[in-house]
This record gives sequence, C-alpha cells and structure tokens, in this order.
Amino acid sequence: MRKRTFYLLLASIFVFVFIISCEEKDDPINPNIAICEELELAMTEAANLYSGNFSTENCSNYTTAIENYINECSLLVQSQKDSLDLIIESLGCDSMICEEYKLKMDEAFDVYTSNPTSINCSNYNLSISNYINNCHNLTQAQIINYQSIIDKLHCDPIVITWTSATVNDSIINFTNNVSNWILSLAVDQSNNVWVGTYCGLSVFDGTNWTSYTADDGLISNAIKALEIDRNGNIWVGTEYGLSKFDGTTWTNYTENDGLVYDNIMSLSSDSENNLWIGTRSSNRYYKFDGTNFEYGSISGNDDMGHIHAICCDLDSNVWFGSCMSGLSKLDLKTGNWSHHINNLNVFVESIYCTPEGDIWVGSSGAYQYSNESWSDYTYENGSLPDYYVHSITSDIKGNVWVGTGPSFFDGNIWKTYSYSDCGITEEPNALASDSEGNIWIGTKNGLSKISLTIE
Repeated sequence: MRKRTFYLLLASIFVFVFIISCEEKDDPINPNIAICEELELAMTEAANLYSGNFSTENCSNYTTAIENYINECSLLVQSQKDSLDLIIESLGCDSMICEEYKLKMDEAFDVYTSNPTSINCSNYNLSISNYINNCHNLTQAQIINYQSIIDKLHCDPIVITWTSATVNDSIINFTNNVSNWILSLAVDQSNNVWVGTYCGLSVFDGTNWTSYTADDGLISNAIKALEIDRNGNIWVGTEYGLSKFDGTTWTNYTENDGLVYDNIMSLSSDSENNLWIGTRSSNRYYKFDGTNFEYGSISGNDDMGHIHAICCDLDSNVWFGSCMSGLSKLDLKTGNWSHHINNLNVFVESIYCTPEGDIWVGSSGAYQYSNESWSDYTYENGSLPDYYVHSITSDIKGNVWVGTGPSFFDGNIWKTYSYSDCGITEEPNALASDSEGNIWIGTKNGLSKISLTIE
C-alpha cells in the first residue's frame, strides 16, 4: 500500500516537471530553468532512494528535497506548491520519526524497569529527550508530561546502608518506662529525630539521646502524633491531651483549655502556623492558633469516624483522613469542602504533602494526587508488596517512601526492600526523613535508619 501511494505521488511530481518544462521551453536562457532542473534531479534521486528503502532517514531526505523544490524553484505556481505540500503530508515522515523514537523510548523504559541502574536510568532519560526533540507531532501537554518524567528521574547512583537499634542499644531509653513500640516520628530543622512511643518521647541529636515522660512534663506517655511548627515548637498528641515543648518548657492543653476531645490521633501545622488536630471522636477536629481552640467537624461527611491523618498542603488546603469515610479536603481560601473517594479504601492510614505539592495517601495502597488526577499504587497492580500503607515520607532526592516493605518510588518505578535488608522485623508504623539523606523507620520493635549517599 505504501509503495503504491509512493509511485502515485512520484508520478504527480513528474507531471509538475513536464508542465514547467513545456511552459518554459521557448526561453532556454532563463536561469530559473537550470535551478529547477537541478532541484528536480535531487528530488528524483531522493525519491528513488526512498522507493528502494522506506526508512525514516530516506523519508526525511525525500521530504527535504521536495521542500527545497517548493522553496527554490520560482517557476512553480501556488497550486503546484500546494499539491507538493500534500505529497509531503501524505508521506507521513513525522509519524515515522515519532514511531521510531517512541519505540526506542519504550525499549529503554523496559530495560530500566527490569534493572534500575544509574546507566539504564540515564539511557531512559536520554531516550525521552530524543523523543521530545525529534517528534514534532507531540502536543504541548504531551511534552510537559514527558518533561515531568525527566524531572522525576533520579539517575545518580545511591548507596543505601542500614543502621538499626532497639532499647538495648540505648536508642529508646525512658526513665522507668522502656519501650521499642514506636508510633510517630518527626525531624526538626537541626535534624534532631523525635520519637514518640507508648511510653514517652525521645530525641536523638546525632550522638546522644534525651528522653521525656510524664514525670518530665508530658501530659501523657502514650504518644500518637508529632508535629514541628515553623517556630520549632514540638507538638505532641497523646491519648489524654496535647503538649508543646519549646526546647525548655512544656505546656499542656486538655479539656480545661478548650480541647474537649483530648484523645489525639493526628497533627499538622499550616502556613500561618495554626495547628490542626484530629481526634478520636467521630468527625471532630480542632484548629489551634496558639491561644484558642476552634472546634469543627467534617462538612457533609457525618460518618467520618476518628480523624486518623491530617496534612496541610502548599495551596492552603487541609486534608483529613478517617477510619470510616476516606479522604476529605478543606479549602482554607473559600471554606469549601470536597470529598475524595476515588479508589481509596474508606480507612485512611496516613497523608503526606510533598515539598513539590503532591498529595500521597496511605490506605489499601499508596495513592498520589498530582495535577488534579489520581495515580493508584497497590498490591493488586503489582506496585507494592503488601496491602496497607501506614506511613509516607520523601527523601532529599524526591523519592517517595511508603511504610510497606518499605518501598520507594522515584517517579517512574517502585523499589522494595525486605525486612532483613532494613534490620527490622515488623511493618513500619512511622517514617521520617532528614536533610542529610537519612530515612528513619519506626516499628513496634525499635528504630532503623536508612542512609542515602549520592556518589
């Protein structure tokens, strides 16, 4: 079919040549005739090459020859130029080029996903760039999408080492209360790691550990949530109220201070340093401005259940995750609520707002909300090694880590580590990252650290 079309098009070209030669035969000294004949010859040679080998290169050369003929032969009338343009369009060289570079990109992706080395990552990166630069049929939206893939690729080789510790290694050592059962983690601006357990709070400064319990000023030892605000205050959510530590002094808040429902499940601070508090009481949350507690409930979702997770994003939204009704969002600019079911399980375990503005939700899988669309990563579709994601964070390279495995996502593929790789024996309950390239993992049997070194 392609050959038949080609020869029909070639015959059309010869018709144009014949018309020109007939019209100009009475003017043999016209220099334009020589120019056109030279261009015709180049076009005919290119056509012959293409007819013998329908390659992308020959198609491009043939197209160029026709374009040169159109642009430089002044004897052509507009109708002939238009017809030659149709021939170029019918050849479909752009589509052939796109197909060729798309195939190379797909092959590079397959190699990278089967063996995600730095070299294979770089080759995949290059193949995407070649596709963008050489395929002129791509829409602007497609170019932006492929460029975002390049931006998310992290092709530097990463060396991962693991350090594990339990109470016997003095990682967690509370006065009169010793526990390896970690429920929450947070890292402050100085890279101090704060560890919340059922038996108190501990902080690691990189060398030494300091512990705090109710005897030291905590309102309760049963710590379920940690948050560090923009002033560096450490907020501790417990089963019996809220505590704040400014580095020197503890301040506690209970029902007497306006915190009517004091069994706290989740904490997050917004851009104005308001603290948002999720409680175990059905559908109830608080906003605390440092002085007053403002009580609220999830609008339009009466069966919300206790608020297991909260996250304040970069766009002035507060995301709430419950144990019964999934995910809800409050737009602080408008006061409007929206409810996101998508493929989410009704039980939301965790929410993480990335520095890039994406929202990740841990439920019966990991769910990414980016550019107003959802991506699902689950056990069923082969992304994750288990069903439920209890915690999420990201590292200094932008990889997203989820507490199943644990596993990390570089924007294109998932990598999962076994428990033995990490020096842990239980599913991670909490994850946190620091600015030195460490990922901290808390389980009910202690703490592990992943050290990422970029070579």
